[in-house]
Amino acid sequence: MPPLLQQSEVTFTRQRVKEILEAVPYKLPIRIKQYAGTSWAPDPQRHDEPIRYTVWTTEHEYNEENTLVVYSMAERRGRAWKLCERYCETLENPSDHIERLDSLFSKVLEFNFRPPEEMDSIIDATCCLLERLPAVPPMLDIASSPSASDIDPDFFLKERPHSWENLSVVRFVDSNVIRVAMLIVMETRKRSYSWSRKIVEYINLAGELFTVASEHTSTSEAESLQLAMLRQFLWASWQRSVLLNLYFALGSEVQSANMSDRDRSMVLGVEMSAALRDALQSDSVQSSSGTKAAYMCSWAFELLRTDRAALAQDFRAFHERYSGLFGHLPPRCMPDRRTNEAPKQCKGTSPASCKRFKGMKIQDQSAHALPCRGGCPRLYWDRSSYESVTGGRAVSIAHSTGSKLRYCAASYSTMAVSHVWSHGQGGRPEDPLEDGGGTGFNSCLHRRYSSIAASRGCDSYWMDTPCIPQDHHLRSEAIREINTVFAQSRLTLVCDRDIMAIDVGEGGDATLPLHLQESLLCALLVCDWNVRAWTYLESVKGREGIHLLCAGDAVVRLEAVLRSVHARGALSVAALFLTAQHLLPPYVHSDDVGKPKAQMRFRSARGEVMDVEDAAAHLSHRHASRPGDEVVIWSLLTTANAAREGVEGAGEEGGPTDDPLRFWKRRVGTFVPTGFLISSSPRLGYGNVENAGFGWAPRRPDRPEGRRRRRWSWSWWQWWWWRGQQEQEQFHFAFDGAGSEYAYIMETGLTGQWLTHLFDAHPPCYEVLRQWRRHGRSPQFRMLRSIASRMIPRKYYWGAVLAPPDIERSTSLVPVPYRGRADGTLLAVVASDGNKDGRMLRFPGRSDDASPWHWIGVVEWPKEIPLPELLRLEVLMV
Repeated sequence: MPPLLQQSEVTFTRQRVKEILEAVPYKLPIRIKQYAGTSWAPDPQRHDEPIRYTVWTTEHEYNEENTLVVYSMAERRGRAWKLCERYCETLENPSDHIERLDSLFSKVLEFNFRPPEEMDSIIDATCCLLERLPAVPPMLDIASSPSASDIDPDFFLKERPHSWENLSVVRFVDSNVIRVAMLIVMETRKRSYSWSRKIVEYINLAGELFTVASEHTSTSEAESLQLAMLRQFLWASWQRSVLLNLYFALGSEVQSANMSDRDRSMVLGVEMSAALRDALQSDSVQSSSGTKAAYMCSWAFELLRTDRAALAQDFRAFHERYSGLFGHLPPRCMPDRRTNEAPKQCKGTSPASCKRFKGMKIQDQSAHALPCRGGCPRLYWDRSSYESVTGGRAVSIAHSTGSKLRYCAASYSTMAVSHVWSHGQGGRPEDPLEDGGGTGFNSCLHRRYSSIAASRGCDSYWMDTPCIPQDHHLRSEAIREINTVFAQSRLTLVCDRDIMAIDVGEGGDATLPLHLQESLLCALLVCDWNVRAWTYLESVKGREGIHLLCAGDAVVRLEAVLRSVHARGALSVAALFLTAQHLLPPYVHSDDVGKPKAQMRFRSARGEVMDVEDAAAHLSHRHASRPGDEVVIWSLLTTANAAREGVEGAGEEGGPTDDPLRFWKRRVGTFVPTGFLISSSPRLGYGNVENAGFGWAPRRPDRPEGRRRRRWSWSWWQWWWWRGQQEQEQFHFAFDGAGSEYAYIMETGLTGQWLTHLFDAHPPCYEVLRQWRRHGRSPQFRMLRSIASRMIPRKYYWGAVLAPPDIERSTSLVPVPYRGRADGTLLAVVASDGNKDGRMLRFPGRSDDASPWHWIGVVEWPKEIPLPELLRLEVLMV
């Protein structure tokens, strides 16, 4: 494990935490006299309470007349740089530089409340929380900074090597980080999470100051050294605050607090500037974040690394815990049986690049439960018993005797088994001699699950192998019932080869040492079970009672392990579990605590129905083995109850379907984030007249197999000649679009606000020459011409690039950034054969003298080229 923070004079002490808490003032709130001509008058009947936590901002301030003044983006950068200049002045002399810098920096986050009760308890809890942080963050890339050897030795810790991680400004825990930890302790005790947005405001301010300090060009060597140290100080404060914020968010989930979707978005909605993104993806930060074990699948780690909850990119403790379990094992992703070469790790570019997802042949029912060595007889279904049950069917423990599996209705006394098909437990219940194509079910596996289910008070178990037959009609019926089976089951048992290899002893989750609990969670995050599409659906629907099957058929309750690691474990490990929202316990209404599961009221937005964009974002990185299953799973995730029709024949009212057009038509009258549409996902398109109004809609949530469009990179000298250099294939996966404006789905198309730049797609030749004479030196113009010539068919007259606007800032012209891999800004490209003025349509519909816009694709706008002028306009896409 990487060293954790320890109390000392160079980091923090209990006495300093106590002084910070005791120094909190209590004063009346500042009143705003006027803003934009609107007067404000106090209400004498209202009792004003002060704002408990205040974060300084570059966006606005109060002038001497107590009037709110709002600043432009340029003015904000100027205000931020003035603050950085003042910070740099404290670093001119090493004498007491930490105290002077911290005193000045601590003014951007202020507390204002009456002295709390149990101060000693709050101080102790704050110290304990800080001691769970890493001693130093992943080290910042300082390739463009001065050498550490050029810095005065007095800026470093005594008797330590003169390296960046041993700078006093890096090891020191600033007062603002202590205040953030203190806020978390106090608000968690009250089960209040509404102040979480103040933590995010502070993180964004620290990120803004870091960005300004990183982008500023030094005028002297002394200033360059001061800026380098300031960047390290701000980076350490940002990293620690991010981890604390993620821990706070996880606490709201683990404690089943009723945090609204908007509050959750605010908690995770940290603003990421280009400087921060570059720092996080730099070789220095990535290399100092730990070494990936050879046994770990690169694609599974990529899913974890690119999740928005893995914001800090600190995987050191994660890699060490995982390596403690599997570090001695060789790679397994890419075996080559033809040459007998040692297996290799996959590249991590997509599920198709890993043979454990595609290409590896696994014999059904090749897995057995110990002590069986493979000679147990097979059990086959009793078809008459199966067909006599309506609704979800489960294997009856009491009635499955002899060589037959007999069934009962799935209920709250059913144990649902979720496993990885390719691990050898897959198959179908039919007898191959009677029905053909069946495999039956190993009797040792039946005994295992019957025993575990009975020990948990269940009278039956559900598993796809014995409960989903080959028959097309019966299979459709069974798939319709999956949501209900897992949602109402007493527990969901997770069976994964890696998890089943972990020895947890016989005492269960209550006796597991903390290090083993952390290792178990780390293994779960990147195991095969967590990166499959079907198992993701099963975990979402059954997460109220997830249990893990470990070595020796020991069963561990996931919620107990997660609560323990959240309460006592390393923050860098606990915070990573926010990437697995589908495994967190659902919110239970306070009146239902202690009631049987059948009577509980779960929050439907999380426990039963997912938003289209959330489901797609999670499925985009997960693999479904059968063609068409990805849309079926997508529809199941976004459906509360199954429809009566079959999968292929589902009607217009709910239920699973494998038809993407029907899937989207059901969502007419709903909204979808514009940021979610910015992806390379294939669209319904315009080849079929039935797709009218839905050509923009994604055809599937994941990456299709087969040949993909290649990404083209343009060098400065190549733009003039319109010649592209072919690079590695790049697919931009969908994300949930959090923070972006919503668009409205109509039968005639999708309408909503976008940041838009309109241009001539294919003007006449004389117009092309005129434009080149006037704008040929402009890199924006050349980029737009390359987009038009390479992407937009000649039947379209107008083209436009679109970016998702910020929903929180209605006047902002800065796009919401794409969170996946991209070398620049990811933009949508649309085209229209409309009238000459290219007028865009206004909500709610189309007019007779204009044409709507057609989806073309997405393009990476190079970060070296400034974006073209963007306007916030309403756009109708069909």
